[in-house]
Amino acid sequence: MAAVLAAAPLKISAKAAEYPSEIISEAYCVMDADSGQLLVGGSADRRMEPASITKILTCALALEILDPQNKYTFSAEAASYDKGGTHLAFTEGETCKIEDLLYGAMVESANDCAMGLADAAAGSQFAFVKLMNQKAAEIGCKGTHFANATGMPDANHYTTARDMALITRYALSVEGFET
Repeated sequence: MAAVLAAAPLKISAKAAEYPSEIISEAYCVMDADSGQLLVGGSADRRMEPASITKILTCALALEILDPQNKYTFSAEAASYDKGGTHLAFTEGETCKIEDLLYGAMVESANDCAMGLADAAAGSQFAFVKLMNQKAAEIGCKGTHFANATGMPDANHYTTARDMALITRYALSVEGFET
């Protein structure tokens, strides 16, 4: 049984069969990744800002659409997306492999990489966000709405711990996501 965990900072027992008696988190959800069964949760349906864990869906969806070996040339929109968050400082016209954007988004939480993935997959962040919201609804998310591909704060950008577990469960099913 594989478990998917979605939470704010959380202390959890190393033994899979034991649940922590003291959880320090505003909201959490532990889900069986195979069946989707909720194993334990607290405030699992409370809406919260997902921040950079947004990039789980950004990368998984991009992997469904794009070949990681293909190249992407940075658009002005993707290269200039710096709203105080992490970025790798790509410039307009610079080219790199989709695989590098995936690593930059997931390992470094680089917003310009997430924007590049959105742009490469759908032509713009706006079009990609529509795909993100469609995918979230398709996999059963009921308390989620995305406003961007990066996780930057926005009043219309929210999710729940339960929905993040569903998104992570989906992501784990996408070929290449775990690599």
